[in-house]
Amino acid sequence: MEIRTLTPQLLEGLDLAPQPFPIVGKFCPVLSRGVWSYEEELYSQPARTETNPALSRKELEEYAQGGGNVIFLAWEEGACLGYLALEHTHIGCGYVDHLEVFTAHRGKGVGTALMGQAVRWAKERDLTGLCLETQDYNLAACRFYLKQGFQLGGVNTLRYRMLGHRHVKAETALFFYLLF
Repeated sequence: MEIRTLTPQLLEGLDLAPQPFPIVGKFCPVLSRGVWSYEEELYSQPARTETNPALSRKELEEYAQGGGNVIFLAWEEGACLGYLALEHTHIGCGYVDHLEVFTAHRGKGVGTALMGQAVRWAKERDLTGLCLETQDYNLAACRFYLKQGFQLGGVNTLRYRMLGHRHVKAETALFFYLLF
């Protein structure tokens, strides 16, 4: 597997459509004396499947042009296995906007390879670390980020309702950070 940077040439014919993932449990953060910990609520069977929001064609074209933002593609035998979209934020960290490993390639180190490239990219730019947002219902993602060395830095219980997601009243935004 190699990691490539998205360019306008690679964009042609590239399918980065989000893939479904099962909701197998919930990440339940606990704040005690300023320190975050968590518990897991596991479901006896997957509750449903979800997909991440897709990047628009315009967003993909902007990433492909370079500048301060980048998409890394995991590539093997002429096929894309997944990707990571990364932005340089105004607060001096790299923001992982999207991380998608295609269903058939999950559990094979693709996400770890992409995250490793994101860390190298951020360190080359002398950034303070990486940050990202996920949801409490995406237990697999939360576990992955913790395994990569991220730590929970905060939660927001109203974010998605403020964004107009009224059907997900109990959904909580989780903010993870990897500090260098």
